[in-house]
Amino acid sequence: MDNYPERCLRGLRKDDHVTPEGIVNSPAFYPDFRVSKQHPDGAYETSINWEDDNLAVAFTLQKIDQSLYGIASLQRAVIDAEAAANNPPIVTYERKPEVDNKYHGNIIFSGTASRQLIKMIASIFAIRASLIRRPS
Repeated sequence: MDNYPERCLRGLRKDDHVTPEGIVNSPAFYPDFRVSKQHPDGAYETSINWEDDNLAVAFTLQKIDQSLYGIASLQRAVIDAEAAANNPPIVTYERKPEVDNKYHGNIIFSGTASRQLIKMIASIFAIRASLIRRPS
């Protein structure tokens, strides 16, 4: 997809989003299965920020309730590879700016995919993500 930066950022707001060893954990990328009813196709979304500029990380860290445990930084190419691995694609992404967040977007999981498969893909994202810790 064009017009997207190389990386997206996922705020880590829960303690189970990071392992005791300091590695991004799978639940960090799980979608909120409750919001699927809002999508006409039943898709699930995981909220992200796009790293459009050098202020995106600081902006994401500024929202402490969404990044208490840091940020997962994920290369867009990892999402693209998972999208290409399945026909039709099970995962894609979007840019969806909000009034108070110009960086906002979503990783979108197909509503036809099983929760087990979605969690497996979320695990791939977690393994490939880099942890950005909150400054002390």
